Amino acid sequence: MTVRDMLVLTMMNVEGIKMEYYETEDDYTGSQIKEFNKWFDDEIGTDYELNESASGLPDEFYTLFCDLEGDEVDKVRAKELELRAKWNKD
Repeated sequence: MTVRDMLVLTMMNVEGIKMEYYETEDDYTGSQIKEFNKWFDDEIGTDYELNESASGLPDEFYTLFCDLEGDEVDKVRAKELELRAKWNKD
């Protein structure tokens, strides 16, 4: 697991509930990140930010998932690992 896989930024919202963020790897193709984000919309549904990779390559993206609770971070991380394993087989 890379440092980026484990990157979770924590902040407090106005009610004092701990909310977390999760940033994916930054090497997903457009179709891969679309599949990942669709799963996220269906399963969790909080805000996220889709970004182009810093690599400068035309078809590399990553997502920053926002306003997550702790167990949701674990779900997102597990799904990312599951999808990466699937895509690495293809």
